[in-house]
Amino acid sequence: DERPPPVPATVEQPRASPLHRSQTPPPMFRASPPPARPPSNPHVPPPPERPPPKPSFDPGDPKACLKSVADKVEQPVSGVTGAGDGRRVQLLTFGLESFDQDLYDMCCRSFGGGACARIPNDTLHRALRRKDLKVDVFVDARNFPDPECRTLTRHTGHNHEIIARLVGHRNFQSWLGSVKVDFHQACAQGGNAGSDLQLTIAVYCRAGKHRSVAGAIVLQHILTQEGWECPMPRHLSQSRWSKACCKGNCQDCRYPPPSHKDVLDRAFDIWRNCSAESAWHRGGHRRGGYYR
Repeated sequence: DERPPPVPATVEQPRASPLHRSQTPPPMFRASPPPARPPSNPHVPPPPERPPPKPSFDPGDPKACLKSVADKVEQPVSGVTGAGDGRRVQLLTFGLESFDQDLYDMCCRSFGGGACARIPNDTLHRALRRKDLKVDVFVDARNFPDPECRTLTRHTGHNHEIIARLVGHRNFQSWLGSVKVDFHQACAQGGNAGSDLQLTIAVYCRAGKHRSVAGAIVLQHILTQEGWECPMPRHLSQSRWSKACCKGNCQDCRYPPPSHKDVLDRAFDIWRNCSAESAWHRGGHRRGGYYR
């Protein structure tokens, strides 16, 4: 009988069993040991701390404050290269009748309401502190009576015409000079020329919708040109603006004409040329009074 040749039997290779946690992996899978750290010398003392330098002027003297911070605040404007170098200003706006209940009650008890109420800075500090806000400079923007701008009440201070009327007002130069005095004093009390400086300026008016917003926009442009980092102002009374108001979202407020830049540049020229000392002696530093 012819039978087929037998099929050779295949020898099965043993399978490699997975490594157990207790087994040592092959050399190619072993992790290299971490580099050795140099021994630390526990006998090296830490560097001594330098005491903060003492101011060489009296912070209460406006002339000394202006003289001490002239080099720090009056920076050249070429290219605004100083922006973002640790000098930052946050602008706030609010209304005496539309921000805090205690301020509103004081305005109601005052003759003329929030347009004429004399509010001390200590009271304003307490009102902002209740909102967890710390303010270095308060700016009263009520001293710009303009009865002819009633057609602009549906806009906010973002409107280019409101800003132009504010800059062209007869009280603008003395107001800006008083703001410059307060700003210089805050810079002198906040730190030295080489240290980081973070300031908060709060601009207020009666309702916190027109004059304070326009004044904050003007100050933002001025301080940005001076080399300060100045983000967009925060409007604390925005939630209480009337529904009939455009809230700065209309076409006129969002897209100003090219002449708007000239108005802001003129305000910056007034800031550079106005004398803060003369504004102090002329009485532009006072707050409160005959506002409408």
